[in-house]
Amino acid sequence: MRILLLGATGYLDGHVEERLRALPGVRLLRGGRAPVDDHRIDLATITTDALAEQLMPGRS
Repeated sequence: MRILLLGATGYLDGHVEERLRALPGVRLLRGGRAPVDDHRIDLATITTDALAEQLMPGRS
């Protein structure tokens, strides 16, 4: 199962990330504005089409 976690550099999501990574079969993807995130996503500025293309290339 793939899970996209937004804001993983924050305090709460840091704990959520730790728990999700411990689950068997989970592929955790980080999304946000931090350089360490898997997907550079700024929800304040990205369009839904651009978000879909970034997360699922070639499917839009």
